[in-house]
Amino acid sequence: MGIYDRDYFRPIRGIRARRFLASPLRVIIAINVVVFLLQMLIGDPLTSALACRANDLFGGFPLLWKPVTAAFAHGSPMHLLFNMFFLFVFGREIEALYDRRDFLVIYLGAGIISVVSEAVIQQIGGNPQVLILGASGAVMALVVLTAMFYPQRRVMLIFLPFVTFPLWLLCVFFVLMDLMGALSPAGPSASGVANFAHLAGAAYGFSYRYFDLRWANLRRWLRPLFSSRRARPRRPRDWKVFEGEKRDARRAMDPDQISISLRIDDLLTKISRAGIESLSEEEKRFLAENSGRYRSPS
Repeated sequence: MGIYDRDYFRPIRGIRARRFLASPLRVIIAINVVVFLLQMLIGDPLTSALACRANDLFGGFPLLWKPVTAAFAHGSPMHLLFNMFFLFVFGREIEALYDRRDFLVIYLGAGIISVVSEAVIQQIGGNPQVLILGASGAVMALVVLTAMFYPQRRVMLIFLPFVTFPLWLLCVFFVLMDLMGALSPAGPSASGVANFAHLAGAAYGFSYRYFDLRWANLRRWLRPLFSSRRARPRRPRDWKVFEGEKRDARRAMDPDQISISLRIDDLLTKISRAGIESLSEEEKRFLAENSGRYRSPS
């Protein structure tokens, strides 16, 4: 057999697809683009079905999937372009810092909370039929998270190509712009921009970093709420010896084999605790003679 015939030299099929799927950021961007292309093909019926209104959540039976679908739909090509640009720029930083599950929790959590927050404001403001859609709230959460990790990183604005700003200042600028829009005398989001969704996303990103809301921490915090009985102490994860199989295997041995097997177990335990130097010459000789003949079943 030549070296190129071995398994580890054979080309792995589908490696590009697996690499693509290994990046939740790429998958999310692809879903946003595909959904928008479908919106362009089908038109307003699909956009209306994907977008969220305050009435969808508070006007009867709540359509709980609408905050999710609304976070992947967009109203115009420029809306999609700007969101995907910022999602790619800042999402790469966060994807490198968190694992795939945490990145998905960040994006989906920020998207859902931002859409629901905007729906609440529209319901209070008497505009229950306003369409809410876009990934802006989730993108804003990623911007705030990145600014908290790298506050002094220099960034450049498109309309000021020769001037750089620290990232924390750009983040504060975005938040202030949304605050001004939210507090406008014309009413909430009168300009067509979901300012409260952006602010909710920014608050989510800040809270995620400040309170360290990673999935592992959430599970640890929530476990006492769902545990109905006292947790039993668990054996170490590397404990793989099944006592029943070990006992059955020893029953098939004769008494001399059982005695030798038990002594081998004791000597191996002694080595694991104090090292092989702790064995006497007789024990080393016994172990060398019998360890290959009688193995402890596991």
